[in-house]
Amino acid sequence: MADEGGNTFALELSDESPRSRGIHSKNFHDFWDYDAVNALFQALPQRLKKNKLDLQIEPLKKRLVHQMATHEPQNWRVPANIDIRNYAEAWADDILPIAREAYARIEFRKVKPMLDGERIVAAGEAVEKPAADHSLYRV
Repeated sequence: MADEGGNTFALELSDESPRSRGIHSKNFHDFWDYDAVNALFQALPQRLKKNKLDLQIEPLKKRLVHQMATHEPQNWRVPANIDIRNYAEAWADDILPIAREAYARIEFRKVKPMLDGERIVAAGEAVEKPAADHSLYRV
């Protein structure tokens, strides 16, 4: 059974009021593709409708693209002593601890099989666990 990359899981974050969660429900995949990326643009208000957010974010994206095209980020390159055939493994080793931490901060509930066309996928809820340091999953 597949999970559709988070498309079939509703995400509930602790910094959203319980009343607004059902109204502003988002799927887990959308959060990572949209909210997590847009959170990098801290100058924007957090609660804008998508079309208004898109208008405000476009110049910020252009600025970011220009910055990345003209300034190489720190730690961007794989160390010179790693053979090119081992790049994928080196990058995976680098990101896996971060992915593991993100996964550990979510509790999956009410997971059940769901028919999606001709295949069965997992569906359910992804709920943010309270963090000991009170940090938010969103940031």
